[in-house]
Amino acid sequence: MRLGTPSVRILIATLMVLPILAVSVALATVFARNSRQISQDLGATLVRTSTDRVSGEIQAYLQSAVRMSDRYARQIYEGALPTTGLRAWERPMLDDLLTVPDVASICFGNEAGDSTWLLRNEGRLEVGGSDGSKNGDAAEYRIDANGTIGPTPLRGKYAYDPRKRPWYHIALQHELAAWTPIYFWFGEQGKDSQTGSGFTRAIRDRNGTLQGVLVIDVTLGALSEYLKRLPFTKNGYVFIIDDQHLLVAASHGAVNSKAGERMALDRSEHPVAKATAAAMAGPQAADFNSGELSVAAIDIAGDPARLLVTRFESYPGIKWKIVVVIPESTFLADAQRAQRDAIGLASLAVLGSVLLGVFLSGRLAGPVLQLIGHVRRVGKGDFSSRVYLTQAREFRELSTELNKMANNLHHHMEVQQSLRIAREIQQSLLPATDPTVPGLEVSGRSHYCETTGGDYYDFIDVSTIDRTKLLIAVGDVVGHGIGAALLMAAARAAVRAHAPYEPHLASLMKKVNHVLAEDRRHRQFMTMALIVIDPVHRQIRWANAGHDPALVYRAATDQFEELAGGDIPLGIETGVDYLDYDHLGLSDGDVLVVGTDGIWDTRSDTGEWFGKHRLRELIRRQGNQSAKELAGSLEEELARFRQNRPPIDDVTFVIVRCTDRSRIETATSRGSTEQN
Repeated sequence: MRLGTPSVRILIATLMVLPILAVSVALATVFARNSRQISQDLGATLVRTSTDRVSGEIQAYLQSAVRMSDRYARQIYEGALPTTGLRAWERPMLDDLLTVPDVASICFGNEAGDSTWLLRNEGRLEVGGSDGSKNGDAAEYRIDANGTIGPTPLRGKYAYDPRKRPWYHIALQHELAAWTPIYFWFGEQGKDSQTGSGFTRAIRDRNGTLQGVLVIDVTLGALSEYLKRLPFTKNGYVFIIDDQHLLVAASHGAVNSKAGERMALDRSEHPVAKATAAAMAGPQAADFNSGELSVAAIDIAGDPARLLVTRFESYPGIKWKIVVVIPESTFLADAQRAQRDAIGLASLAVLGSVLLGVFLSGRLAGPVLQLIGHVRRVGKGDFSSRVYLTQAREFRELSTELNKMANNLHHHMEVQQSLRIAREIQQSLLPATDPTVPGLEVSGRSHYCETTGGDYYDFIDVSTIDRTKLLIAVGDVVGHGIGAALLMAAARAAVRAHAPYEPHLASLMKKVNHVLAEDRRHRQFMTMALIVIDPVHRQIRWANAGHDPALVYRAATDQFEELAGGDIPLGIETGVDYLDYDHLGLSDGDVLVVGTDGIWDTRSDTGEWFGKHRLRELIRRQGNQSAKELAGSLEEELARFRQNRPPIDDVTFVIVRCTDRSRIETATSRGSTEQN
């Protein structure tokens, strides 16, 4: 081809430009169509991340009271703090409230009615206590900035019995610590102050005797302030509600009404709270109440947003929900910017591809056409075809690799053809049909997980010894592939060569082992079971070389037995003496199954093993089928269990079912007549 031929340049340039143009247009179109989905994904991710952050922050906030409660309980248990004579508590409580701002108060009351407490009230610290021996006389004193307790009570003395307080009873109702229901703190002159909750626990001595109750309080107004300080709440909103949809804390808007009542979410004056309450009362109310809903879309005065409601039940007594709302405007701008950037980049890519296509089309035309011709020849089976490109170093390397590829492809096809032939040969070594034995139904199957395998089963002609008996051989070579297939073929030949002249299974097994173990350079071995079934006397004889025991199902008693006993696998060492075993008492309907471990090692998509228990259940459930039908049922059950998962091991099995004994007598008499 001449370099000046325009059609080739145009073709090359078009082939280079069109895919990039199509991809760019498709990406821009998909991005435009899915911008809403992108924003939803971004919003959902942001809402979930923010919810996890808020949950962790609330956990950390409440954990201050939990840690302080644990510390005080440990000090009481160790004797560092007394449960009577409670003035010793004042200094530790003062130190803690000065250093732990999240805690609002500390209080301890004993079984005698004595109590001590220290709390924050309208920006100051107050210490107080009551005396149970004096009808609960109680007084509170102010603590100045220097930590000095004032000389006179802040208000008149009053009666206070900690044993009658709700937090005391709640502690006794729980084996471990728990949070109290939300309650109001009352400031001076009876004015409503703010809501709070206490972490309360019963204190017991080493003998389990109740010593009193400790409660560590936090104010939920402080929790709201805590939420407002989170960086996330600059653009988002957080509302914490209890199981009655009453506000516990909020990053925006009031939590309590001016009348000193706790405010429901739908009573809030904040527009986001109102929109959230309306959404939670809508068609998805049940899902919102369960706290299991995924991210939902809501509308806030025409501004779309994302909403997520999750449970927060970290401690006994707390049944809260965290409501997180993120306006779309906080993240949609990024999606729109990304869309514009994608369109711009796509346009630049198209323009660049046009220029590059025009430049490279002349240099690529000739070599590409040579490559096309070479590939076409190889595709038609001409593996001797060669191509030599000299236009550039990369073309030279490409032509070299293509020539190697053609040669390797030829070799690979030869190997595949050889493997197909090997598979056909190995399949021909397995029985073509199931044997016909009077009094028995016999069926065998074998499936390899690769082209060739190491599983083996056979029905051996032992008519020279006893024409009424059936000799079954089942083996399993360790490993797969050609090596396993060759060892399987050697074992089959050895069994068939010696079986017609060797009535003892142990001797037969020893001879087969000698053949396989005489040359151990192959470093492979196999297991094998040889089984002779006498349908006249209903007797089983077997020899086992490391194979899994055969399974016998007793139809009359619905019980399973294993033909136990065996010796080392074949091919490991020479001179091994094997043993014969026998078993009497087969009855009509009994089923014998001997197979390889590929059956119970079959795995499902989830990685579960098929196991021998499923094999037993299948035999028990369908044991009244013929041997051929039962074999088909087992194959179907394995395929259904495996589903789309490829087999990991060869599967081979032989099923024998005892039938009516009268058939044996009929067949035997017919055989005698024929001989006469």
